[in-house]
Amino acid sequence: MQHYFDAEGMLHDAGRTCSREALRLLLESEGIPPLTPALDFEEAFGGTLSSPDETVLSLGTFQALLHQEETGRYSVDVHAQTLESDRGWPHVRWRGAPLIPVGHWHGIGDLYVDGAGVLHGYRWNDDALRAAAGSGRTFLESVALWWETFEKPIDCPPSFEARAHAQVAVGIARALSVPCAEEASDSVCTRYRRDDIFIEEIATSYAGGPLTTVWADKKSLLDAMRIARALAPESRIEASQDYGDDVRTLLQNAGLLSR
Repeated sequence: MQHYFDAEGMLHDAGRTCSREALRLLLESEGIPPLTPALDFEEAFGGTLSSPDETVLSLGTFQALLHQEETGRYSVDVHAQTLESDRGWPHVRWRGAPLIPVGHWHGIGDLYVDGAGVLHGYRWNDDALRAAAGSGRTFLESVALWWETFEKPIDCPPSFEARAHAQVAVGIARALSVPCAEEASDSVCTRYRRDDIFIEEIATSYAGGPLTTVWADKKSLLDAMRIARALAPESRIEASQDYGDDVRTLLQNAGLLSR
């Protein structure tokens, strides 16, 4: 994993993290519960960032709070229905339980950890909270896998995205001969990767689940969604809003797009 970070120029800034005890005191002073998983995450990964002036990836609660002071980028929209906050960011809850901010990753949005140590990604543009990993290490392995997949110069990059609201990843992966990326998988999220296909599944009992997302070329993506429909006939299938009308039209013409 480290060589991917080195290749991407990841930095560790000691001025953007703090000790475990200092973070505990800081959170208590803000009226935020100092959850053990947030303290563990800070101790292991705090201060990691993509570059001094870019936040493709930034990790740690201290850094998130510092970044808020610098830019004011974090917030909970007053119209948000997923996250709850009666005091504004960083006082965030989901289903009544506190979430502690632990950074940002542009692939899934703002990062939070809950009391069980599950990491979540929140995208404000579609008010979606989705589980990302059961631990910080698994999450970082998934980030490394993402970089390896999407930045590798291959003939058919996995450029298009669609998802099925069902646990069908293993069936799709078997049918398309895509191996499991065990180092980037756990009980929360399972990931499969081949050079031209990336599959990610959130288990049913976690935020956003059940959800199987596939990134692939158009032909493989269509094959994957046909398999998803066969495995889970009642599941909702949709195109990502980030990819314009191309995938939506593709799925619609194939009779797969849910209304």
